[in-house]
This record gives sequence, structure tokens and C-alpha cells, in this order.
Amino acid sequence: MRHDSLSSELKCDLKIGGETYEDVDLAFRARLRGWRVRYEPAAVAHHGLNRTSAALPGFVEHHSLKNLILLWAKDVPASLLLRHGHRFLVMLVFRIVFTTRQAGVRVTARSLLEAMRL
Repeated sequence: MRHDSLSSELKCDLKIGGETYEDVDLAFRARLRGWRVRYEPAAVAHHGLNRTSAALPGFVEHHSLKNLILLWAKDVPASLLLRHGHRFLVMLVFRIVFTTRQAGVRVTARSLLEAMRL
């Protein structure tokens, strides 16, 4: 997506935030508006990997699980969810198992509760 095409219509969703899946959310919403989104292999993104997450145990796991649920609930049309919902459920189960193994039951429960509240 070109920088100049990111108008005020497609600002980052603060519910998803800037922790995980924000790029997928932005591209998904652009496609839903009829915009063309394509992969650019020469694009360079500068990412401050683990600057925040390294200092906060469970940070990435919490936001990955919560934001995955929010992304699907907010962006995916019902017709697409009906066709591919089984794939989402499999991905969700794997994400829950991974989050629980990496960060524990409390982080998993908090992520699920926050996603349901938003």
C-alpha cells in the first residue's frame, strides 16, 4: 500500500493497536473498501523488534491472541467467515495452546476476556 493512499479513512484501529496484526488489519480493511493491496518484495520496513515485548513477559502472546480474535470479529465479512470459519477455529486453538505454553493460563484468560469485552 502506498503511503499516500493511507487517508484518514484507514487510520490504525486503536483496539488492535500497534502490537500485532495491525498491518493485516490495515490491508484487510483496504481490500474491503475495494483498494488493491499487493506484496512488494523490495519494500523495507524498520521494526524495533522486542523493544517493548522483551521487557514485559507475556506481552506478545497476550496481544497476538487478543488481536487475532479482534481482527476476525471486526474485519471478516459473514460470508467469508461461513466459508473459512473452520480454519479460524483451528488457528485459534493453536494460538490458545501456544499462548498458554509460552505465557501461562492467566495471560491466555486475560487475552480472551479482553477480546470479548472489545
